[in-house]
Amino acid sequence: MVLALILTSLFVLSRQAAQAGYASLLMITPSTFGMPGLTPERLEEFSEEEFLLTYAIRQPATTQAVNSRNSAVLIGTNHNYAGIMKYVLLDGGFFTKSAMDLKSKHVTLNETAAFQIFGSSRIAGNTLKVNGEIWIITGVIQDNDTDNLNLYAPAGVTGGRADSIMVLMDETYTEAYVINALKSIGVRDNAYGFIKLARLANAFDERFSVGWKASLSVAVLFFILVTGGKLMEDLRFYRGRRRELYFRELLAYYRKDFLKTMCGLLVLAGGITVMLALFLQILETCLTWQELMPITGELTAGDFGYKLLWLRDYYILSGVLFWICICLILLGLAFVLLRQLGKTGIIMEKNDVASLYGEAFVKE
Repeated sequence: MVLALILTSLFVLSRQAAQAGYASLLMITPSTFGMPGLTPERLEEFSEEEFLLTYAIRQPATTQAVNSRNSAVLIGTNHNYAGIMKYVLLDGGFFTKSAMDLKSKHVTLNETAAFQIFGSSRIAGNTLKVNGEIWIITGVIQDNDTDNLNLYAPAGVTGGRADSIMVLMDETYTEAYVINALKSIGVRDNAYGFIKLARLANAFDERFSVGWKASLSVAVLFFILVTGGKLMEDLRFYRGRRRELYFRELLAYYRKDFLKTMCGLLVLAGGITVMLALFLQILETCLTWQELMPITGELTAGDFGYKLLWLRDYYILSGVLFWICICLILLGLAFVLLRQLGKTGIIMEKNDVASLYGEAFVKE
């Protein structure tokens, strides 16, 4: 029951990770402290020529509206941000490319900021004072950050330099192509880390897959031991009867039993094949996890906030659930082996089968 609950939890986490929008996302972040950031102008020019990317330049801000004053986080970015990060629009829209080009004071609020400042998410078209200047609110997005009042604005207006960037890859723009293309703006693999978030998100599904396959392997093993024990009993019975009957007479008297035994052997062989196939699939999946270690080590919230916090925190939770699942499976395996070996004493003598058929033929 506990194992089923843990497997269900792993399945739910795998579905949430699949729906969270990490597919084809590649994050590039400095691996050396103190690296100079990239200017928004250079990034925008590169993005127009190559592929879609976004960034987030965070800085503190103060907002004023409806006789209220609040501390917030002003995030300078580009018009691709909401689409690449897969954030849901609750009202209006994200600021446009025109706002970027014209350096208009357009701002998009997250849901937390909208309710804290205005008490509603339906505020598109209103104005907001940010650091004493009037900005037009274009819309409200759901970025899952319940702790911070986030204001998304054109980076050309907010200023600053971007440390990390997020790239949206597809079949055309592979990871190797992206890494090579980014060298033209000074992003080199010896100074930056390339973190494939899609790979990390896939690990949720892989953990669930290994969990249920390992559980099924134990169930198949239990079936193999039970079936093997029954076959050993049949062999002992035939071995006792062979002293009294010739092999041909043994077949004549116990034809149906022989057929059942042969079917049992076929089923046993099938069970062993299934268990080996499951084991090989588990091994193949686990061997790919060695590349996840540096990814999880480099993964921090950084400039992309709760998008990465969700992945980091739930990856840890998924790991805890996975190892609890494996421990329960190993305990179940030990119980099955001890129970079956103690109950049936499945120790087959070397010549059990050979003596059954060999001596019968000698008698004839």
